[in-house]
Amino acid sequence: MDDKYKDIIDKPYKKSTKRPQMSIADRAAQFGSFAALTGHKEAIKETARLTENRITIDECQIRNINENLRLLELSLDVSKKWSECRTAHNVEDKNCKNCHETNCNYICAQNDYESEEYNLIKKIIEKKHNIRVVYFVPDIYKSGGKYIEIIGKVCKVDRYKRQLILHEGGTIPIDDIIEIEI
Repeated sequence: MDDKYKDIIDKPYKKSTKRPQMSIADRAAQFGSFAALTGHKEAIKETARLTENRITIDECQIRNINENLRLLELSLDVSKKWSECRTAHNVEDKNCKNCHETNCNYICAQNDYESEEYNLIKKIIEKKHNIRVVYFVPDIYKSGGKYIEIIGKVCKVDRYKRQLILHEGGTIPIDDIIEIEI
C-alpha cells in the first residue's frame, strides 16, 4: 500500500450531525454517467417518425383541379360584380336580376357565361366559396411530408404567387393540391 495515506487510512468515519445521510441511489447518481448522448432519444424518435411520399397526379386530376380553380376564380369575380351592382342600384336581390340599367357597368354576370357554367358558379357563391382541399406539406427535417385536408372559405385565387388565400388567413400552394372539391 502507498505510504501517502497511511496516517488517515485507519481513522474511524465520523457521521455528520448537521446533515442527514445521503441515500445510496443519490450517492450513485453523483458518480453516474453524465448526459453524453444529449438529444439521442429525440434523434431516434425523429428517425422513427413516418412521412408520406408525394403522390404524382395524372393529367385528368390536373385538369379537374385547374377547372375547379377557374370556376372558383369566376365565382369570386361574379360575386364581386353582384355586390357592386347591388350597391350601385340599391338592389337587395341576391342574384342581381333586377338590374336592367342600359348604361350599368355592373350588368349581371349571367350573360357572360354559359348557363351550365353559370349554375355551377351560382352554387359556389351560395356555398359562400367554401371548399375542401387536400394538399401536400413537405417535411422540413426529412424527405416526404404529410397530406392535409382543409375545409375553408377562399377569398382569393392568386395565380401570380400560385396560392389560394383563405378567409381565415392561411394560404395553400396551388402546386401542392392533389384534390379540390367546390
